[in-house]
Amino acid sequence: LRGLLEQHSFKVRLDFNNRLNKDQFLRWLDQAGKWLFPSLDFIEDPFYYKSSDWKEVKEQFPVRLALDWGYQGQVEGVDVLVLKPSSQDIFKLIKEHPSVKIVVTHLMDHPVGQLRAIAEAQILFQSHPRQFLTHQGLCGIYIYQPLSYFHRMKMNKDVICPPQGVGLGVDDLLEQEPWQRLV
Repeated sequence: LRGLLEQHSFKVRLDFNNRLNKDQFLRWLDQAGKWLFPSLDFIEDPFYYKSSDWKEVKEQFPVRLALDWGYQGQVEGVDVLVLKPSSQDIFKLIKEHPSVKIVVTHLMDHPVGQLRAIAEAQILFQSHPRQFLTHQGLCGIYIYQPLSYFHRMKMNKDVICPPQGVGLGVDDLLEQEPWQRLV
């Protein structure tokens, strides 16, 4: 990563998925900070969220912290909330925390879930544009082997172009699925 950042000019977002503890993260920032900070957008879930610990990190280092896992209703020490429409009421969360920037993403979902996240992000952006960061976390169409749904979604540089049609634009594909009643 260091080599890439020294040769190219772009911003990075790092997700530690709560793999470190506070002391490990502080040591890592102390070592990596000089070359990392100029290119850093934010770091997501460096360690399990505790407001006093996250505020301590921010007092020591010029870093933005993003909270994904572990949201418990408070956002002290949090700069960015990572919202997932498939598992959260994102409209409620953004109203509860108007001072926090947001990134909308998905759970590396099926294309229908990804399209739903895109649709909800578009609606949310219309009512709260100032809270949105420039780039969201919605580009997941290349995660899995191609399905017919993926062929409907197109990329234009770093922008996903949803399919045309009713609702999410894949109504004809959904009609072809072998649906089974579960209950």
